[in-house]
Amino acid sequence: MISEGSKILVTGGSGYIGNNLIRRLSEKNCDIVSISNKKIPNICPNPNVTNFLCDLEDFNSLSKVIENTNFDYVYHLAAKSNANPLDHDYSRAIKFNVNSTVNVLENIRHKKVKKFFFTSSSSVYDDNKSNLFEETMLLNPNNAYGVSKLCCEKIIYSYAKNYNIPSIALRLGSVFGKNDSNHLHLIPSIMASLQSSKIFLLKSDPSKIIDLVYVEHLCDFMLDVGNLSKCKTFNAINFSSYQTSINEIINLLENLFKKKLIFEIKKEKNTNRNGLMSLSLMEKTYSNYITPSLNSAIENTYHSFIRSNSSLWKS
Repeated sequence: MISEGSKILVTGGSGYIGNNLIRRLSEKNCDIVSISNKKIPNICPNPNVTNFLCDLEDFNSLSKVIENTNFDYVYHLAAKSNANPLDHDYSRAIKFNVNSTVNVLENIRHKKVKKFFFTSSSSVYDDNKSNLFEETMLLNPNNAYGVSKLCCEKIIYSYAKNYNIPSIALRLGSVFGKNDSNHLHLIPSIMASLQSSKIFLLKSDPSKIIDLVYVEHLCDFMLDVGNLSKCKTFNAINFSSYQTSINEIINLLENLFKKKLIFEIKKEKNTNRNGLMSLSLMEKTYSNYITPSLNSAIENTYHSFIRSNSSLWKS
């Protein structure tokens, strides 16, 4: 595990994963620098967390923030996501994700970083006809987000080899957990529809089995440096907490809300991925951890959603 007092850099600290990771790092009394492109993250006050509002595409601005600090661990979580191939802003995700990754790596390449973590995505497997996605397979994603993440992996690989920066790219499934209010995400959007009794627009077949990532499980993995130290200079690792159907998620949430979800199916264009990620490398790397049950994870997420919405109604 990461030791108390470690110096940590987190990009994308105001994002969902970043917020949860910083909370967990704060509990270990780490010295954390959190960088965000937009709002300063609303994290429980901690004298060891320093927040910076910084444009990660601006190399000089980033340098001013971190040039005088040596970090033990770097978590590069910042990203533009969910780019639609038909959208006018298609190239924005590619530009930001690639430029920010290069700038972070350039600024840390001469520091003695023990581990560099990058949150990649299962989107790198888009347009792949296989039923099982292996980390070593040839990839050719057809969407901006997947393209940008794969480009970043290649860039990180190059820096890892040339500057001896031990690095891990985690290819994540759909992330969920407590305090996720992003209604673009599957589980919060289902809960919002159940609570409001509005029709839910489902973008794929409900029988489809998907990769889900419970955010607490993800944070445990990223904090378990002991096991991860066994990895090579660079590793791309598929990461999923559960492989289950959308129907199963809907059923669990319907039982908690005690009502049926009304939904329509409108499949997205330009998506062609029906396989699941192979988890053999993840399980080999992280064999000692027991994943919480899906029921427990969904129930915790539900109770957090209810508390959050109750406080909004009272205010």
